[in-house]
Amino acid sequence: MPVSIATAREISRLCDEPSWLLESRVQASDLFDKLPIEKSSLYTRQTDLRGINLLDFDPLGIVSERSFKAESESTTTASGNCITILAGKVTEQHLSQQLVNNGVFFGDLYSSLAQQPNLIKPVLVDKAIAPDDDKFAAYNQAFYNSALVLHVPKGLVVNDPFRIRYFMDDSEKAVVSRIFVVAEPESQMTLLLEEYSKSSTPASNSLYSNSVELHVGEGARIWFQELQNTDERTIVLTNRKCRCRRDSHVSWTIGYMGGAYTKSRIDSDLLGEGSTSEEMEVVFGTREQKFDLNSNVTHVAPHTKSEIISRGVLRDTARTIFKGMLRIGKDARGADSFLAEHAMLLNPQARADSIPALEIATNEVKASHSASVAQIEEEQIFYLMSRGIPENEAEKLIILAFLEPAVRRIPVEEVKTALVDLVEKKWTSNTNSLPEENTRMK
Repeated sequence: MPVSIATAREISRLCDEPSWLLESRVQASDLFDKLPIEKSSLYTRQTDLRGINLLDFDPLGIVSERSFKAESESTTTASGNCITILAGKVTEQHLSQQLVNNGVFFGDLYSSLAQQPNLIKPVLVDKAIAPDDDKFAAYNQAFYNSALVLHVPKGLVVNDPFRIRYFMDDSEKAVVSRIFVVAEPESQMTLLLEEYSKSSTPASNSLYSNSVELHVGEGARIWFQELQNTDERTIVLTNRKCRCRRDSHVSWTIGYMGGAYTKSRIDSDLLGEGSTSEEMEVVFGTREQKFDLNSNVTHVAPHTKSEIISRGVLRDTARTIFKGMLRIGKDARGADSFLAEHAMLLNPQARADSIPALEIATNEVKASHSASVAQIEEEQIFYLMSRGIPENEAEKLIILAFLEPAVRRIPVEEVKTALVDLVEKKWTSNTNSLPEENTRMK
């Protein structure tokens, strides 16, 4: 038996899964062994993953009989509706009694299966993120060792955000997480996902794999916010997908600050007439960080609308690849779609590639894209310095101004503030630790 299938079977055994979940893991493991790193011939340029074997990271090391369940003594003093996960294990869980009374579920996958099998089992079987989508989706579905479900009933508007916090601190371990969000018709919610890590062994890497599925009912609205601030010894692999029904809306906001290597994919399927999606990505890469970011929107129904805005700042030898695809199907008359990918380089060794693409199968639609890669403007720095602003502060202000078109569209003020703070802290910490000759493109 291949090592990967044996590992998938052992995780399933430890978690006491039903046979149909075990079979799903085995199928995903088989696909993981067979699939290439990149399936699309359009994306011939990609961040090099040679030398990284995902099977070297141990997803079993953090699995136990209680990995998916909150401790009985879990605190109820957390701020707001919050789940905290340390190394794949729920250590803190809180949901207001009012939301419990209103039928909201916010907890582990297996509790959800026990309490509301008719809701979550079809989601697991149908698979918004199919394991054959790519190699990393297959890996996640074969070896996940943490899984959460958020369900908001029909017509319920939840103003306070739900918050999931991941903390990882073990090198050579794999935290493999899945999140399922079900928003019934006319419901509204905000989900904030935060990811942090600190490797205990500086010479070793750790792995964080995550998948997020948003199932959005008719007229429902989801604001999904994510701040990825893992340390620079962590490999981050993420797949996210939403399925939007009639007149529904999803807003994605992702801030990429950390990680040694980040490979991200976001898919928005606009399946119902009048459904909309918007996506804002902000990247700040320093040192040797690498970001491979793929965003796709598929317009299936008529009169749908989407927008993707990606902005990245790169210094030192950091690298990013923005890959975007807008697909408009034959029945998507009246679709309106826009994609913008822009990067600013602060050093000669930094690099950014933008690969926008369109596939249009019908008439009477709007579709456009833009992409640019530019250096920081010396004239702008000179102008600010002539007004008495120190050079380093001037550079920081220019970076914040460049990111602002994406940042200002973030609908949650707390997330907007946190993202700006992370950019400023990262700028300060990296500036103070770099040799002078490597601080800016000359």
